[in-house]
Amino acid sequence: YWLLFAASVPGIFVDPQLKSFFSKLSWRALVVICIFVVGLRYRVGCDWQNYADLYEAIRTNSDFGLSRLTAIFSWGPAFLGLNWLSAQLGLGIYFVNFICAGISIGGLATFCRKLSFPWLGWTIATPYFIVVVTMGYTRQSVAIGLFLGALNLLQDRKVLRYIGVILVATMFHTSALVLLPLALTPWFREQPRKYISIFVLVIIFLGLILGPDAYRQIQGYIDTNRVSYGAIVRSLMTIIPTLFLFTFRRSLTQLSKLMEVWYLLSLASVLLFFSVWFMSTPTDRISLYLIPIQIFVWASLPIIPPFNRFQILVKSSLVLYNAAILWVWTSFGLNSRCWTPYQNLFFKSGIF
Repeated sequence: YWLLFAASVPGIFVDPQLKSFFSKLSWRALVVICIFVVGLRYRVGCDWQNYADLYEAIRTNSDFGLSRLTAIFSWGPAFLGLNWLSAQLGLGIYFVNFICAGISIGGLATFCRKLSFPWLGWTIATPYFIVVVTMGYTRQSVAIGLFLGALNLLQDRKVLRYIGVILVATMFHTSALVLLPLALTPWFREQPRKYISIFVLVIIFLGLILGPDAYRQIQGYIDTNRVSYGAIVRSLMTIIPTLFLFTFRRSLTQLSKLMEVWYLLSLASVLLFFSVWFMSTPTDRISLYLIPIQIFVWASLPIIPPFNRFQILVKSSLVLYNAAILWVWTSFGLNSRCWTPYQNLFFKSGIF
């Protein structure tokens, strides 16, 4: 994990904007390496056994509760289809994880390439998104990766394509439906009243669709007394860049055409920050869709006044901050035991 983190740091100071051929080659190599590290992991992540049991049930045509339509949508039709395909090809859970890693890491790479400092954005995403989310929450990491890539479509005002990508994301994790209203943001400045009206209608529509399932999940968390003890800290990781976004919104507006999107996501981060004290686990999972705020704001910080006069210092501070996140999580995280020691299919097969 530390090697993955350290691999992107030199680029932040040597070629932060990915201009040289060597830097571009290094970028592609790191993306591929990350896909292999995430996709071919072995028994890494606390949900590993659940996913392995699902694959085995599909391979052996066992029921596993999949005869119910609610279970199919709970697991995600696309994710189940990917497991079925892997079972038919005899490639095991590794093929499923590899494809999911390619989508999530690929989406992150596409998003970071549009940032002012791609290497910095990648470094910021490494401790939490790459190490924790992609290796722990396989299905939702795919949804987040698709969302990261779709944000570029929204920036280019390709709304229908954005909607299409988000609908695909919902086939892996139903919660991605909450991202659909963002498709309306390109028209916010032009027709704010119409935008707000449609936005409210979409929220009501999503509430009717997601409401019953969300209620069952929340009730399940309450009945089992599930608490995410690190949820407050992770919420702080989002609320802090949110405050920076509001403070330096004029400068950031010059760097992104998605400010309406960032405003909505920032508003959501504020609301979720308060709800995390009462419903930590469901709030924590929805908050994962706010990871782009962290990447965008921190990766833009060195270029906006008054920080642009101290770029080296700001970049160094951000590297140390994210190194601290990785160190705290690997050293003190309650679930970090599921990530250590890191194991890979190559290690297991004796190739390395």
